[in-house]
Amino acid sequence: MIRPATYLKTKTKGMKTLPLALLIGGTVATAGLIGYGGLAAWTVTTQNNGSTFATGTVHHTNLAKVGGAGAGVSCTDLTSPGSCGIIFTLAAGKPGSSTTGTVQITHTGSLASTFQLTLASATGGTLCTSLNASIVDNEGTPASVYSGSLSAMTAQNLKQSAGSATWNTSDTGTYSFTVSLPNNSANADMGQTCTAAYTWTQTNS
Repeated sequence: MIRPATYLKTKTKGMKTLPLALLIGGTVATAGLIGYGGLAAWTVTTQNNGSTFATGTVHHTNLAKVGGAGAGVSCTDLTSPGSCGIIFTLAAGKPGSSTTGTVQITHTGSLASTFQLTLASATGGTLCTSLNASIVDNEGTPASVYSGSLSAMTAQNLKQSAGSATWNTSDTGTYSFTVSLPNNSANADMGQTCTAAYTWTQTNS
């Protein structure tokens, strides 16, 4: 009676162990199948190359001619101020004397721009105050840019030759300067030299 009981217990134990082994083995096999091919997929892509962001340029040339004649002296915003020419000059002036000059500005950059003329400095005592400065924009119909004491000039907006305040590539503008000493100049102006510097500022629109 003991043997059958032992055999039954052993058989029962074996029967319980076998399904567990099969379960573990099946799970591992299934995981292996999933890892090998169950999650595999074709993958394709597209790619956009060559997207760019480029900047334009803001440049100009400056051609100054004393007296408005001759070849003049040309410079650019990249070489200024060392290579830029003087606009006017006069030695041994006296009451009633005057001198002239011109500047031609040409837009050589790629961006639409505006231009402004300012008096950067004027040194020379009372003479700079006494001198009269007249600046004319030589458009189809000449227009006054400034008229008054040389030393009192404030920033002036400029138009190109066609009369537009917006300058595009290759647009030009020519400006005539006339500087004169009034007949009623005071004795304090004698023996002085007024030296003026003008700045042409280009700003993209």
